[in-house]
Amino acid sequence: MLAGLVAGCGGGHWIEEPEPRVTPAPTGNVIRQIQPGDILTATVTGTAVAPAGSGALSGTVTLSTHLDIAPPVFGNRALRVVVEYDITEPAGTTLQVQNDYTEQDAAGNLYYMGTSTATTNGRLTSTSAAPLIYPSPMGFGQHYAYTARYADGSTQNVTWTVVGQEVVDGRLAYRIHVATTDTTSTKSEDYWYLPSIGYPVKWTATIQQGTTLYRLTATLMWRDYGILGA
Repeated sequence: MLAGLVAGCGGGHWIEEPEPRVTPAPTGNVIRQIQPGDILTATVTGTAVAPAGSGALSGTVTLSTHLDIAPPVFGNRALRVVVEYDITEPAGTTLQVQNDYTEQDAAGNLYYMGTSTATTNGRLTSTSAAPLIYPSPMGFGQHYAYTARYADGSTQNVTWTVVGQEVVDGRLAYRIHVATTDTTSTKSEDYWYLPSIGYPVKWTATIQQGTTLYRLTATLMWRDYGILGA
């Protein structure tokens, strides 16, 4: 039910008194080269309002990054992010796995290449013009608008804007507003993105999916001390 809530990167374990596994990017707005083997977990809370029943939802989203078998288009690395949802909502428990495809070039820019599940092949049909989802270096006021076209014939209209910077858990993150519409849902999302680790640290969303309205929050999203080096 909650397919497509996250497009991009991540997955999950917690580490006691960790040794940093990565070197942060040299400046605060250059995106770190995300690595196969990155594993992070988000805790999600929120509400679902539906004709069949309304109430609270909670659970986790775990992400793990791998090399993709597809040849890279942008001359660096093609990556596959496995997203595992374990969400309990009023209608029951959602257990779902999806693959988000992305590429990162030498400058750190991250491009969206598609999403697939067990029943859909959602790779983009025109990868030479793949949407830039996280620009490097990142800066206030950056704005993108695009239409993603998928192999199954569906399309998605997206607008993406860096609206400011805010401190989250002691770190200065870029706040990104994303609005998405397609034939099955309308989404309004905000990501608080930390370029030095290559992942969001907070996420909120309002999603109308069919007759169900979701309002979701993941605070301290993807906080894995091995990634953050805290």
